[in-house]
Amino acid sequence: MSNMVLMFLMFLVMVSWGGSWINAKVLVRYAAPEQLIFWRFALTTLTLIPVMIVLRESFRFRRTGFFAALLGAVILLVYNLFFFMGLNKGLASIGGVLTTTLIPAVTYLINKLISRGEFLVKDIIGLCIGAVGAGFILRIWEMDWYALFHSGNVFFLLAAVTWAVLTNLSARVKTILSPIGFNFYLSLFTTIFIFVYMKGDVGSMASFDGLFWLNLFLLAAFATTFGSSVYFICASKLGSDKASSFVFLVPVSALIFSMVFLGEKVAWSTFTGGAIALCAVYLINKKAKAT
Repeated sequence: MSNMVLMFLMFLVMVSWGGSWINAKVLVRYAAPEQLIFWRFALTTLTLIPVMIVLRESFRFRRTGFFAALLGAVILLVYNLFFFMGLNKGLASIGGVLTTTLIPAVTYLINKLISRGEFLVKDIIGLCIGAVGAGFILRIWEMDWYALFHSGNVFFLLAAVTWAVLTNLSARVKTILSPIGFNFYLSLFTTIFIFVYMKGDVGSMASFDGLFWLNLFLLAAFATTFGSSVYFICASKLGSDKASSFVFLVPVSALIFSMVFLGEKVAWSTFTGGAIALCAVYLINKKAKAT
């Protein structure tokens, strides 16, 4: 699979993740974060089973793969707790951009510290450009700085760190577990963990309406089954740094979805920030010239 195909797939993943912010904002009106996490990953696990069968992925794994998936599930569970708690207590519009801006930078830093790799100038410039793009989307010159550092938004900062750790883990398990298999067992173990954590009290969703089920399905099947699987595949092939750079595009797609489905107005700064974010993704993914 060529890098151009991988990059196009990553673009689709960012679209699905941008939509997931809208889905999650709707879902938090219906149930507690822990219950939503259970139902999200229970449905994701079910939708991944036919994917595993069609792609002829083995349900078996070595002991090292088991521990990698187990560790990944713990990290994923913590990320989702921060994610939904941030939506409940923080400012979703600010926190969402804050999270997606931090993820590429934190992922890059963790990767270089683990691998003891060289800090490339083009990558650092790309990360800075991405931060500028996020600033335009956020209209940082009009921002209430107290709101930005409001206690609830701390959960979005913690979510960025945990996702960066998970991205680096997924890029390193490719020799012991396929990306699809990794995503399947992440979802399965996360479902089991949250079920045990809640002592089986996952609530009943029989009374919820069609809007709930539509958003839950999109969050589980599109954003997680499709989105996370493709993201882990691309992280294993492109590397964690390049894969995470696409996260700069999430706030752009999230704001466009907000405009289309929630009737929110999109300012000129949003399109400017989106264009700048695209430049950042291009620069980070551009091959360095041989010296």
